[in-house]
Amino acid sequence: MRAKVMFQMKKIKLFVIFLLAFMIMGCVFDGGSKRKIVGNYYLWQWEGGRSYYLVDKHTSPNGGGLIDGTVQVIAWSDNYIYILKKSLFSGEKEGWVIIDVKNQKITKTIPEQVMKERLSANGDSNIQFYSAESAWEKL
Repeated sequence: MRAKVMFQMKKIKLFVIFLLAFMIMGCVFDGGSKRKIVGNYYLWQWEGGRSYYLVDKHTSPNGGGLIDGTVQVIAWSDNYIYILKKSLFSGEKEGWVIIDVKNQKITKTIPEQVMKERLSANGDSNIQFYSAESAWEKL
C-alpha cells in the first residue's frame, strides 16, 4: 500500500515539473513570427505585437536581434535598411542604424543627422519611413 502511495506521489511530482516547464517555455518562447523586409533580413514581431526586432535567417530576437534593441521606426530600399532603435540595455544610446543589405554590414548607433546624410548619399531620400507596427502591416 505504501509503495502505491509513493508511486502516485512520484507521478504527481513529475506532472507538476512538466507543467511548470511547459509554462516557463510559454513565457520565454512566445513564438513570434517574422516577415521579410529585403535580402536576408526580417522584421520579427514578438510579445504579441508589442516588440519588433531585426533578424536574419541565423538570429533570433533574443538579446535584441541584430541591432541589440527593438525597432521603433524603419525604412528600406533594395540596398539599405534604416532603423531607429531603442536599446534593450540601459546606458546604451538610442539612435539610428543602417544596414547595407548587399554587404551585410550594420553600422553602430548613429545620430539622426548622420543618418540623414547617409540617406541622401545612398540615393534613398524619398523612401517612406514607418513605425514598426505599420511596417509589419505593409510587409
